[in-house]
Amino acid sequence: MDNQLRMKHADGKAYEGFISRRIRFIISDDLQVLPASISNTRLLLLRQGLRDNTVVQEWNISVGLQEVLQLLHHSMLSKTPLTDVFLPKGQNMDIIRSPDSFRSPHLHPMNNHSSSPVMNVKLWFSKSTNRVICIEAKEDFIDFLFSFLTIPLGSIIKLLKGNSFLGSIDNLYKSVENLSVEDTISARCKDMLLSPKLERMFGCENQLLGVVEELIPTEFMYNKCYSCCLQKKACFHRQFQRLKLMNPKCPGMTRRGGGFIREEGCFLVTNSLVVEPLSPASGMSRLEIPFSELEELPITVGREEVPFVLHQIFLRTSR
Repeated sequence: MDNQLRMKHADGKAYEGFISRRIRFIISDDLQVLPASISNTRLLLLRQGLRDNTVVQEWNISVGLQEVLQLLHHSMLSKTPLTDVFLPKGQNMDIIRSPDSFRSPHLHPMNNHSSSPVMNVKLWFSKSTNRVICIEAKEDFIDFLFSFLTIPLGSIIKLLKGNSFLGSIDNLYKSVENLSVEDTISARCKDMLLSPKLERMFGCENQLLGVVEELIPTEFMYNKCYSCCLQKKACFHRQFQRLKLMNPKCPGMTRRGGGFIREEGCFLVTNSLVVEPLSPASGMSRLEIPFSELEELPITVGREEVPFVLHQIFLRTSR
């Protein structure tokens, strides 16, 4: 059970990453990744307005856990994450939060199939300000919202057509798109980055986004021979046991799907995506708005609305 499993490829070798080890790369301040070459280096320098290489200094830096966490954080907020992490004194945090950056001309509705489910919710808004206050919804809509937390980042950027406006993350995605298959270990590895699947049993029946869940065998064979496993040698005692992978969202079942929230529940979702069970105590009173100002509007949410909901979650706070 402690053995490491590594992918084997057409050449019969096992690798631990996505990129060919025979190639070196250069990374721009906004996280564009290019194969290292004189032409690409010159291109990056010209983009920075540098025409004399004497003004360029070379540093050797160590990257540990702290730097990795900072880089992940800044890559979602800044146009210059490398400067922000490794030259912090400059305080060059160019945060992408301007109203113009909210509008993506490349964002289109998903194909709305007639068989795709829709969810009915109640939208509460202020009549005087024409501003959404909250949504009253059942467990299907809450499952849909919570399923965003299970989606790989690469799939989110793919759904948003490469225009998530999450700092410099889009440039990372486009860099992988522009890499040739020869630059990566295999075409499958490139697809794992551009179209990552949901982890097994993380799928939700009300996800609506069309992100594929990783397929897995429904049954496994486990060798119970402790002596042979401990000595890491071939076992001929035939002490095998059949195991089935259970779905934590469907107790006692092995099928995929299910949801995260108990059925028959009713919930309140605020404009800033605070979700809590709906009750008289925590209902409209917490909104601090006169009842006369509130108006109810029944709406439906389906596949056509999904990309816009996802897009605004990453860009907006309550406005």
